[in-house]
Amino acid sequence: MLYGGAAGGGKSWILRWWLLAFLLESFTRYGVRNVRVGLFCEDYPALKDRQIAKIETEFPRWLGSLKDDRALGLIWRLKPEYGGGFIALRNLDDPGKYDSIEFAAIAVDELGKNSQHVFDELRKRLRWPCVPGEPSFPEGFIHPFGAGTNPGGKGHNWIKNIWIDPLLKDDWTNFPKHLEKIKHRFKFIQARASDNKFNPEDYYEMNLQTLPDQMRKAMADGDWDLWEGQFYNEYREKYHVVEPFEIPDFWQKFWAGDWGYDPDYFCGLWFAVSPSGDIYVYREIYGRKKVPSKWAELMLEATGAEQLAYKKLDPKAWGSWLRGESQTGVSIAESFGACGWDCTPAAAGPGDRIIGWTRIREYLAYEEDESIPEVLRCLENLKIKPKLYVFRNCRNLIRTLPALIHDEIRVEDVQRKGLEDHAPDALRYGLMTRPPISIQPIAEMETDWQDATLLFRQRLLEQQGLESPFAQAIRDRDY
Repeated sequence: MLYGGAAGGGKSWILRWWLLAFLLESFTRYGVRNVRVGLFCEDYPALKDRQIAKIETEFPRWLGSLKDDRALGLIWRLKPEYGGGFIALRNLDDPGKYDSIEFAAIAVDELGKNSQHVFDELRKRLRWPCVPGEPSFPEGFIHPFGAGTNPGGKGHNWIKNIWIDPLLKDDWTNFPKHLEKIKHRFKFIQARASDNKFNPEDYYEMNLQTLPDQMRKAMADGDWDLWEGQFYNEYREKYHVVEPFEIPDFWQKFWAGDWGYDPDYFCGLWFAVSPSGDIYVYREIYGRKKVPSKWAELMLEATGAEQLAYKKLDPKAWGSWLRGESQTGVSIAESFGACGWDCTPAAAGPGDRIIGWTRIREYLAYEEDESIPEVLRCLENLKIKPKLYVFRNCRNLIRTLPALIHDEIRVEDVQRKGLEDHAPDALRYGLMTRPPISIQPIAEMETDWQDATLLFRQRLLEQQGLESPFAQAIRDRDY
């Protein structure tokens, strides 16, 4: 269960009181004593400010107490007459330290500040033993996981893929395959500041509604498509994602890729350039745990008879591709080349990474017509259209590009830790090649354009005092 969206909805309050209610119910309904549940925050300062301090003042002293137990760590524990269950107060700087620990229920405050790996690590510990002869949870009992979060943060994208798009938009495209078996268990409740009757009367109007536009959409309206800290706030699916179409043969095509094996991903993108200089990303390949020769085989098969003007690959692919105990060996790029997928290194000079992100921003840029209501704005009525379009089948680029966030220290760069930036990296490599516009052959033009082009060429040549092989064709036509 995820309770998420706008600020001020009372998410932290709900999580701690829900766990307390769960402990009481475990004892009164099922007779289970000394149950452990976990309340987690991303680090200890957040845990102390958002939960520990509040528990100490909110929870009744006659019911239980906060203590630092030598064996159990920092906990809030019910008195024995209420079952002796306890809330383990923990941080998530290293979820691996909770291996082999069982929690009958888990709550995570601000889930969006964590990676999906943390979510999966916690789910492994969501269980409670059934001791023969002792009261236990009934057969088939589902031990609950609850979380609260606002839009944004490094977990924004994977949370959106699991809870927001499927449950609000009925879009299951990016729902993780490993969760398919239990997808019916996932529930989402939209958080709104207006739900919390304990907020000051003017909190919504005077505080949330007066935030900067991007922050306001996320924190006041609970908008999961725009949020503070998003690296590319220019990105809009309705402007930049298009349905696939047959690309004319004369359009120049090229490829760019970012290397990764595991836990990183490998991504390859195919690009096409229109006569007006617009860039279309029309195909992608994405995955991990495959050696270069296998990727080359798959890419050759996908490309078929298409002619690619060039291929750019992640510059680190020219490092040694270690084999066994050897410290030298054939590089990843050489392995690609040996299989027929020859590449040259992508731009890797000083500052090229940040310049590349800026290049993407330039291609995404557009200008809306402010006189048109926001709900009616679309690609066709833009004042200035973007120069970058992505085919809808390139789902990993569509999924990960809007999820990029600013690095906390080097703000002009993208944060790397905990994010999938492999498809955006491949996009950056591709756009940094300065792809020239495609020249349309005269034979591919409509008749009027053929005539106009021939006439234009003839006049240019006449200005230079030259005769054109097209001159006779032009003279023979009635203009």
